[in-house]
Order: sequence, then C-alpha cells, then structure tokens
Amino acid sequence: MEHGDSLLVLMARGNPNTATATLRMQFESMLRGAWAIYAATEQDIEALERELTVEADAQARKVAVYGDMLKALRKEGCNAPRVLVDEVGRVDKVLRHSLNSFVHGGFQPLKRHSEGFPLPLVLQVIETSNAISTMAAALFAVLIADEGHRMSRLNALIPEYRDVLPELTIVQKHQAGG
Repeated sequence: MEHGDSLLVLMARGNPNTATATLRMQFESMLRGAWAIYAATEQDIEALERELTVEADAQARKVAVYGDMLKALRKEGCNAPRVLVDEVGRVDKVLRHSLNSFVHGGFQPLKRHSEGFPLPLVLQVIETSNAISTMAAALFAVLIADEGHRMSRLNALIPEYRDVLPELTIVQKHQAGG
C-alpha cells in the first residue's frame, strides 16, 4: 500500500519515470504477499521473520525471488485462487519488461524523459497501481477470518471506482468462488 501511495505522490510531483519504477516495487510486494499466503513453506516464512542481521538478510535474499514466486503460485497443488494466479500472470506478461526498463534506467525512461510522458500513460500507470492496491486489499481480506465480509465490502466498492481502475477481475471472481 505504501508503494501505491508513493506512486501517486511522485506523479503529482512531476516524476513519472520514478513513479513508474515504483509500480514494479508495488507489484512485487503484492506478488510476495500472494506467495506468502498461498505458496510459501514454513521454512520460507521463518527465514523472512528472522531478526534483521547480515546473515538473515543473505538467507532471505535466497527465499523465493520473483520468478520462483510466480512458479510457486502456478504450481499444481497450490491453493491460490486461479483468478489471482491468472491476474498476476497477466500483469507480469504485460508489464514486466517495461517496468524493468524504468527500474534500471533503460530505453523506456530515457525516451519518456526526452519525449515526455503522455497523459494517457500517466493515467494507465495510476490505474494499474490502483488495481494492484485492490489486489493487495483482497489479500488482506483473505487473512481476516470474517466469513468474507471484508471481501464483500471490497467488491461493493469496485463499481464506485471503476473510472480509476483498469479491467480488474480478481476481486469480483474471488467472491464468486474463483
């Protein structure tokens, strides 16, 4: 959620390249949350919960990097909702390479810096960030044992904010049992 908030602040300050790089961090944080809930082993979680030391940091860096988390969520037997896995895969497929470019100062931000960052692209980045925040909220709702009440509330909010979200299937289909 912090990354999504920061993305909006960066956009408002006129820093769209850095804001777009932040979208990658936001997505990976949400991906790690999904992985932690649905695919991580007890040993993985224990490694991430250790006290912050140099050794613990080195061990934690070996626990489920980006590609490993995606594979674990896609693995047969993983109890992640299929719609979540599909949505994460779609975001990965559509955005990974361009977001990597923004994170690593590649072609995309160089061209955007010299040619400008068009308003439709600004809006697309913000909408995508909103969608990832919505997916993160759905993950939070899954963690709360309230018989789906929070997920229902989240689903009820989606239509009110349709104008600031891209096509988003994760929340509605999760409620329907997907």
